[in-house]
Amino acid sequence: MAQSLTIETYPNWVNLGQWINQGLEKAAYRPAGSIDGRKTILYQKRRDLDPNTIIGRGGIVALGNPSSELAANKAFLWVTGSTIMSVIGGSGWTSGSGTFAQGEYCAQALGMGPNGLGYGFEGYEFAQEGPLTDPNPPICLYDDHPFAQGFYTKRKQMYASAGRSLPTSGGNYGSFDMYNRVMNTGFRVDGTPVSPTHSHFKDYYIDKDHARTCCSYLVAGRDSIYDANVRYYPTNFDYARDFYTVLHAMEVMKKGSNGKVYLHIWPLIEQVSKDDNGNHTLHINHNYERQLLSPRGRYVTGEHPMIDFDFNVAINLFAGYMDGDGVLGWDNPQLFSTDINKVTPPNPHPTPDRAAYSEWFPEIAGTPAPVGGTSGMSDNERIAYGYPELPLTHQDAILVAEHLKQSMSQTAGESFVHLPYTVTAQAFGFGATFTPVNISRSVQFDGSTLLHDAAANDSYWDPSGRRGRGVLKGRIKRAGGTTYFSGAYFDPSLTKSQRERITPVIDGYSIGEITVQGGKVTVFNGQL
Repeated sequence: MAQSLTIETYPNWVNLGQWINQGLEKAAYRPAGSIDGRKTILYQKRRDLDPNTIIGRGGIVALGNPSSELAANKAFLWVTGSTIMSVIGGSGWTSGSGTFAQGEYCAQALGMGPNGLGYGFEGYEFAQEGPLTDPNPPICLYDDHPFAQGFYTKRKQMYASAGRSLPTSGGNYGSFDMYNRVMNTGFRVDGTPVSPTHSHFKDYYIDKDHARTCCSYLVAGRDSIYDANVRYYPTNFDYARDFYTVLHAMEVMKKGSNGKVYLHIWPLIEQVSKDDNGNHTLHINHNYERQLLSPRGRYVTGEHPMIDFDFNVAINLFAGYMDGDGVLGWDNPQLFSTDINKVTPPNPHPTPDRAAYSEWFPEIAGTPAPVGGTSGMSDNERIAYGYPELPLTHQDAILVAEHLKQSMSQTAGESFVHLPYTVTAQAFGFGATFTPVNISRSVQFDGSTLLHDAAANDSYWDPSGRRGRGVLKGRIKRAGGTTYFSGAYFDPSLTKSQRERITPVIDGYSIGEITVQGGKVTVFNGQL
């Protein structure tokens, strides 16, 4: 039994009852960064905050779309196709496919910020979407294109000249040449669904050489130029599938890569479509609504649905902060106000330029919408003076995950491994009484434990049954004659109305019984 055992909780600043994200203002200030060198990169989203006060909160090292001046080495540089088109003319390009030398030129033309020392972090999306992909032939398509490779190679050289490594989470934001691209459709071989324990996937755990065969990025050795990412842009609410595939992608990429691997996440369901009237909309029939008291009325907005907050915390913790090298929390660069009595300009007929539907329904007909900003501003400018069009708490989940990882500081410096455990009791349903059981989860010595977790119970591919089982990872550290331990458990195969009691085994010792809840992470620390 453990001499001490502490179950960690979410920080007290978490408030899911309001739409404003709290973490940028209230997360613990860590100017030295997170333990184990993990990095957090986020967008500001709130116009009311000074970006200089955000850097360091929750270990944030770089900030996108700051509301006011921020030193380049604290800023997140997001390079789009439009960014490249603004400088490519000087390279001699007029038409046709871009060259390696033209990619180098564009990288040089972007510079290294006012002080010449570079940015806090960089991200790139030009290699897969936007104006560089539109011409025939495209200027640049995919990361193996000569133009992209020239760009990345030059950026690496520029940072080396400044005494730094290139701070990026991969080439194209979608990491189309990386392993998560393969795993986007789940555990399949040649398009056919197979068990997660299929040898095709298990073989990647044999050794580093096998892991490096998982994707073209590693086969081509591009990890010698720029770091990698595992991209997670959810397309539905299939949490069990997503958790196992994303975490498997991270385990394999970390095993095979010679560089860092970050979780690149946007925790909203992505879709752009048209309604029956031909209006562009982000999500048909998915609206957020809030009531205003002064003036009285309803403001309805059509925006991307968020994934479950607790699942968001878990996938960031496991894939980003425990197994990965940090989290890039991508978002659109829109700033908002915290004034709950103000709204963004109504947009009842969305267009490609502004796809977010929004409409004002006053209690007294004819009452104008209380739009933030002033009449002299454009609608796009006035958006930043309105209350958010959707809850921003999806961003807070990232900082909650960082908080939980930081609670494991007593074991800092050690690697996380899968741990065995036994389920001793189950209570499936709110108010249900625990029933004794004896179900053991053992560790696979070939490294493929996660695959067996995904395949457990009614199988990964059976949407009508329980799909998988809980994942337990932990680590120990011996210091001053004491053995410290840290661990985290998450079960995406159970709902939040279902609970289990488990006894984790660490360093050969059962640490005692822990009650865990389906769909919510449990983090614990203690001493043996």
